Amino acid sequence: MRGKRKMEKQKCSKCGEIKNIADFTFRTDKGTHRKTCHTCTNARQRRWYNIPENSQRVRKKTNRYKKNNKEKHNKLNRKYRAVGKQWYKDYLLRKRLKRYGITKEQYVELLVLQNFRCKICLKKADNLRIDHDHESGKVRGLLCNACNLALGLFRDNTQVLNDAKKYIAESLRGHKSTKKP
Repeated sequence: MRGKRKMEKQKCSKCGEIKNIADFTFRTDKGTHRKTCHTCTNARQRRWYNIPENSQRVRKKTNRYKKNNKEKHNKLNRKYRAVGKQWYKDYLLRKRLKRYGITKEQYVELLVLQNFRCKICLKKADNLRIDHDHESGKVRGLLCNACNLALGLFRDNTQVLNDAKKYIAESLRGHKSTKKP
């Protein structure tokens, strides 16, 4: 039945396009699909919500529900935040791993090799970024956010980095600072 459903087509009553049946919301109360496709339905709902009285009415109703169901609402929020944060971190890591073409095992191996520290400043960080050569795409190591941003701003140009190093050294000599570069 599922295979047959995918092959079914339906004409949207709003835009007139013939689309796959999966592009129409199934109405369980009537046992049929809506006559308008997802795109047209979403556009209609956005137009309705953008009318100030309607959006205010929705906000009032939402706030009234939150007030009347405070404990239930807070419990759901706590659960979502606990699960959601970790899910989002995992999602970002998967996205980065895919972008740079390395596996999670290779990422963990790099973490262990670098002792969970940034390869430049050696600070421990819980969320090290994957640094790569912009020419070849080859992964060079893991960096903290600050070092990764700095390399990006210097466009991986060693001459500019050396000039910046000289600039800082000269300014420190001028101030006779006790800080080491």
